[in-house]
Amino acid sequence: MQAMIDLMTGDEPWSPELERRQGELLGYADWMNDYWLEFAFGKQTV
Repeated sequence: MQAMIDLMTGDEPWSPELERRQGELLGYADWMNDYWLEFAFGKQTV
């Protein structure tokens, strides 16, 4: 819970790395995060 709060209230601009971390915290599998990041951010994903 605290990790999600820290993620959402951090000072960093939102990025593919933060999006991936959010997916991990929500329990998504790596392939699901990969799919979403490519869809949302294009080929610049982590």
